[in-house]
Amino acid sequence: MAFVAGAEVASERTTEMIPERTAEMAPEQNAAPGGAASVEEVHVVLDRSKFVKRVTVQALRVPKGACHQLVKKLSKFKAEYPKVRNVIVEEARPETRLILLGENVSGLDLAGLPESVAAELKADRDVEITQHEVVLDYDSYTADQVLKEVLPAGAEVPSSFETIGHVAHVNLRDELLPYRRIIGEVLLEKNFPRILTVLNKVGTIENEFRVPTFEVLAGDPSTVTEVKQHSARFQLDYAQVYWNSRLEFEHSRLVDQFAREDVICDMFAGIGPFAIPAALKGCAVYANDLNPQSTHYLAINSKLNKVAHRIRVSTLDAREFVRSLVRPAESQPPPLHPPSNSPPVDGQKFNSQASAAESSQAGQQISDQGLGLATYRQDNVGPASATETTTERAQGFPAGGTESRTSGEGPNGTLEAGTASRLSREVGSSSGPGGVLPSTGGAGQNASGGSGSVPPGGKVGKGGKAAAVRPPKEPVPETPRKIDHVVMNLPASGIEFLDVFNGLFDRASWRLPLPRIHCYCFARADETDADVIRRAEEALGGAIPKPVVWNVRDVAPNKTMLCVSFTLPDDVGYSQQDTMHMQCSSDKSSDVESHENPNFSKKSRVE
Repeated sequence: MAFVAGAEVASERTTEMIPERTAEMAPEQNAAPGGAASVEEVHVVLDRSKFVKRVTVQALRVPKGACHQLVKKLSKFKAEYPKVRNVIVEEARPETRLILLGENVSGLDLAGLPESVAAELKADRDVEITQHEVVLDYDSYTADQVLKEVLPAGAEVPSSFETIGHVAHVNLRDELLPYRRIIGEVLLEKNFPRILTVLNKVGTIENEFRVPTFEVLAGDPSTVTEVKQHSARFQLDYAQVYWNSRLEFEHSRLVDQFAREDVICDMFAGIGPFAIPAALKGCAVYANDLNPQSTHYLAINSKLNKVAHRIRVSTLDAREFVRSLVRPAESQPPPLHPPSNSPPVDGQKFNSQASAAESSQAGQQISDQGLGLATYRQDNVGPASATETTTERAQGFPAGGTESRTSGEGPNGTLEAGTASRLSREVGSSSGPGGVLPSTGGAGQNASGGSGSVPPGGKVGKGGKAAAVRPPKEPVPETPRKIDHVVMNLPASGIEFLDVFNGLFDRASWRLPLPRIHCYCFARADETDADVIRRAEEALGGAIPKPVVWNVRDVAPNKTMLCVSFTLPDDVGYSQQDTMHMQCSSDKSSDVESHENPNFSKKSRVE
């Protein structure tokens, strides 16, 4: 063991502590946004020069080649300061390294280390025990450490926050509200550039869209951000739509239950945390939300993730939305354009009067908005069209009564309005005046002078040959032939909407199995799963066979979020009138059979 030459190393650490905290108490009454009560704000001056701290720690000067092994052996005992290296290269001694030990190790005997380790180090002639002064400043401290210094003694320091893209969302207790500005400032500085905006939720959620009211504590006031979950990207305005990053696992868990090419009905879709992953999986999705801001970003996200052709977006009351899918003849069709007060998609402007007029016309498309959704007529009679694809059948596309979709012809051989406009856009880039295709200079010649035909909108490949043209992606039809899953992600009141499924389906037109419903809800601490199921059955108006209750997460000490999943029972989903009609029809068929067949007895009829 080697000692520092010329002096005996002190066994006690010398430390220059941070001077007393400086806070200019300047009470000021500020009205909080959202109608909350005014809060007396305390201005705290953050003097960063007061955070200078000098700490003398024990250190080991070791040969450069032995440093790596010793660092591994001392991993639990090294000095750990933010933005301070615990292995230092000294300019005057490039052949050695200085390993800084933590404040729990002291003296020449290296008290604080395991006895065997300390003995080994003291016996090693190549190891020199010395001291080193570490200078800490404001940048060396974490947000928690800084806040402990600037907040009143005993105050509970905010230990965590939710991150949404570049936005940090905190929920400050009432006693910390006077210090919310300094808290926001520290959190912003300590998490920059990952965090650019710090928000605090104000008051309770009372609006119909279940969106909190926020106050910007520090940073950029813009709340438009982007988040990623698994393989999906989501753009959103956090102050205008609902988003909860803590539900990432739940989004994945439920989507994992969907099969490829299932048809999904998302009644409270938000910006698409269930709809987008389901569409990426290959499902056809009918997504709805009453908040026009949510459907605005849902449309953007469907384009962003390249699944616009698999998602049909509606902005309706949830009950009307479901009825429009199952009984379209009895309800207004879902609007294809965002409402007039909804922001434009990708910066485009909408004519609200034109949108209102167009949304009531059949055959309308909004591919000019990038949603790629088309309207189709559905007739449940007649054989499937010869051009119908296997994907159409699997995704629940209308099978009968619809003419060839590749030709875009209406019932009288004329182009439908939406198809005609789409074809005119496809032809427009290569057409002459009036939309007429220019002459190619002779049959069999392409634009490069070579042989072979180039389809409209096609490209010319190498050698003048026509490049392959991908067929257009088939969009989701206006109404589905089947619904495999219904997602009801509105925990505060989702159970109340179960009544829409009572008697919703018609046996004459709905021959496929009824959907599986996933309804989210909150439960009090004193409620059991049986109590929650009982509430769901009361809203549904019938018994629920084999329900599955999944505990999603604890949202408060006495509040839990649950998901109740069940297959809609036939005796609830089908209307009683349809059931009675089917029974009468069966009785009549039996009467006819007994009349025509003399061997048909009453006994066999009962059997």
